[in-house]
Amino acid sequence: MRFLSEAKTLPLISLGVLGASFMIAPEALPSRFGCWMKAFLGIPCPACGMTHAFCAIGHGRWAEAWTLNPFSYLCFALVLFIAVDGLLGGHLYKRVSDTIPLDRWTLIWVGAICLGWVLRLI
Repeated sequence: MRFLSEAKTLPLISLGVLGASFMIAPEALPSRFGCWMKAFLGIPCPACGMTHAFCAIGHGRWAEAWTLNPFSYLCFALVLFIAVDGLLGGHLYKRVSDTIPLDRWTLIWVGAICLGWVLRLI
């Protein structure tokens, strides 16, 4: 038996992520989380700096967040959308997912993050 359905779990996780971003200052985080891609290949992964950037956004440090990872704004907006929509019953998420299938949304997000990653490397 499941404790929480997926419809309730994802918004709760999103609320936790948002709460942590408002409570934890970026400088309180370790300077390096040990990105395997950066360690082995010498280049940052698409998510490098995302945790610090989320905390910077949560503390209103917009320029710092942009420097750390420009795509953190899109990801933050997605997490905020999931949290708010979950609190309101998940109706908007259902309408969006009925319009565009989840696999296409995933492809769009992964494509956008990878494009941003390539642009950061240039």
